[in-house]
Amino acid sequence: MIVDAPGHRQFLRNMITGAADAEAAVLVVDALEGAQEQTRRHAMLLRLIGIRHVIVLLNKSDLLDFDQAKIDQAEIDVRDLLGRLEINVEAFVPASARDGDNIASRSERAPWYQGPTLVEALAAVPAPASRLALDFRMPVEDVYRFDDVRYVAGRIERGVVREGDRIVIGSQGQQATVAEICRWHAPAHPVAGAGESIALRLEPDLVPDRGDLLFPAIETGREPVRSARIRTRLFWLRGEPLRVGESFTLRLATAEHDVTVASIDAVVNLEDLTLSLGDEVPPDALPKLRWRRLMRSCSIRSHRVTATVAAFWSIVSSALSEAHRFSRGRTA
Repeated sequence: MIVDAPGHRQFLRNMITGAADAEAAVLVVDALEGAQEQTRRHAMLLRLIGIRHVIVLLNKSDLLDFDQAKIDQAEIDVRDLLGRLEINVEAFVPASARDGDNIASRSERAPWYQGPTLVEALAAVPAPASRLALDFRMPVEDVYRFDDVRYVAGRIERGVVREGDRIVIGSQGQQATVAEICRWHAPAHPVAGAGESIALRLEPDLVPDRGDLLFPAIETGREPVRSARIRTRLFWLRGEPLRVGESFTLRLATAEHDVTVASIDAVVNLEDLTLSLGDEVPPDALPKLRWRRLMRSCSIRSHRVTATVAAFWSIVSSALSEAHRFSRGRTA
């Protein structure tokens, strides 16, 4: 699936939403202008979200007459920017989207270019690693009761669960056995894997809360991390500055937690990517923050699907903060 996520400043929220679950990204750069502020902002988002496969399309190369020396210089500028952000680029493609040069077919105006077309570069992106081989994680969506039988419903984010497995309920720390795996309008099967929405019947008949995390009872050294504080980078989208002491609702998978900004450690300057100290974060800035959980601790999952959520929740929280101004503690 390809998502078109326009990167203009007023559409940054759309871009974040479109890029959140992406495995690869095409960073479109104006070959004539090189790495300007918008490219720096997009590059920081790629780093923040953690997209592993990046292709740079040097668009409008026709305005440079596909001059190799000029295009090479544009590539050097962009490569330097991405290198400082530790982003590895899989291909630089000089192209003209308007004329179709190096998009689906090779350009006759750039005989010196021996790399892939955009379509070829996209086709070369490897398939994402299977989440089935990872440790089992399932956030609880809800608990239902039918005919005196209680079912724990949720979506498996990664790993596999089998009838007879011993699991732990995150916030309670209690253990239970998976007595039955149930599906809606599907044949019965004693095994379920990543991506499936299922219901579990547990023995003993424990009652998890919505947002609790289910994980294997035997998991030496790989248990979910529990913490009342978290340090993160975020992209601040609200029109008003972010200040220490502000409170938000953190939505992490199916769980919601009240959190407060404990400190602003640094703010990234988009002009030169340097860090500066500050006690507030202006709009469209990239700060490093420490957040404090107001009540019980929350669990952080160390895998890409929910790690994306864990690293990305701060972006969501900033968007939710507009609703927070009207009704504290509620999310949009």
